[in-house]
Amino acid sequence: MERRAEFGDLDAINTLASHYYSGQGVKQSYKKALQYAVMSAKKNHPYGLFICGRIYGRAQGVVADIKLAFSYLTRAGERGHAGAYLEMAHHYMGDGAMKTSMKKAVDYIKKAADLDDADAQFQIGFMYRRGEILPRDERQAFEYMKKAAINDNVEAQHHLALMYDTGFFVDVDHEKARFWYQKSSDGGNVISTFNLGYMYMHGEGGKSDPDKAVECYQQAADAGLDDAQFILGSLYFNGEHVKRNLKKAYSLFKKASEQGNLSASALYGCMLVDGEGVKANPRLGMEILQHCAKHKHPLGMYHLGRFLWDAGDKKNGLTYIKRASKDHNGAKIHLLKLYLTDEDFKKRKKYKLDALKLVEELQPSDNPKVVKELKKFKKLLLSQIEGK
Repeated sequence: MERRAEFGDLDAINTLASHYYSGQGVKQSYKKALQYAVMSAKKNHPYGLFICGRIYGRAQGVVADIKLAFSYLTRAGERGHAGAYLEMAHHYMGDGAMKTSMKKAVDYIKKAADLDDADAQFQIGFMYRRGEILPRDERQAFEYMKKAAINDNVEAQHHLALMYDTGFFVDVDHEKARFWYQKSSDGGNVISTFNLGYMYMHGEGGKSDPDKAVECYQQAADAGLDDAQFILGSLYFNGEHVKRNLKKAYSLFKKASEQGNLSASALYGCMLVDGEGVKANPRLGMEILQHCAKHKHPLGMYHLGRFLWDAGDKKNGLTYIKRASKDHNGAKIHLLKLYLTDEDFKKRKKYKLDALKLVEELQPSDNPKVVKELKKFKKLLLSQIEGK
């Protein structure tokens, strides 16, 4: 190939410039890369101009020369090299040599976007979405994000899916959201994989497919996403859409907990206290639940209160259950049952009124058994309060 380059073969020249710059198949050498890039630049090829500009702009094996770098990069951009515009933007965005103007950086990124560069389109779309560097503009954010997504930018595909999923800047369209989550997931975006699993589980944007949902959750969990580890652990704990496996549930909750997922920590702590799927360690389990309660996590406060109550510490147990009941339906139902069944509460009208309030506050349930039970509670309470 070097012999072809000596005879002026432009493809060979650019290939050698690229290989020496990156170290692909040869010993990396900026000096050699520049040698071939200059040969290409003399023929006004945009790639050679780009490499020359990058090397001089980043002082790679040469003394930095920003003026010369911009001369090369401008010529490369004018000849259709989007990366050259992004390289010039780099010098204006804080970590380059010219820390003077974000506006100039945005102008260059827009030029790259106009050349159909997906990364540039995503950056501009994100800026319009955030409204920090560019003024917030819903239409522009959506249009640039869509262009980048169509051009296979994985992050743009994820953000476009989120827009369709949540109705952010565009009407809700779960079918399109599922499509773009799938594309982004195929490109390696783990959060898209997790969100896709949710859509398969709940039948959003298409038919429900629990097996496919579990597959997505497993993939995201294996990639280390704590939310996926928590959800998958919950499925194994409850035997929902998978065969019940407490050891797997425990392992998944533990992994998510170690990443700071408090919902997983609460269930991890419960399993340690109860000895489910693991040798019981009540002391460690209660420490974990106390950590959750310290951070005012409803599930952690609820289970801490439940264990304290069962251990005879009714005062502190009731305190935590009541705190959790403000945001947790399970805690509300547990508190309701305590008001109805504990002898200390049954005799006092105040707690019956509190219980009635809890029934009214409970969120609607799709479970017919829960609905029936709540109606039964309400009827019983009203008859007790009225003295019937």
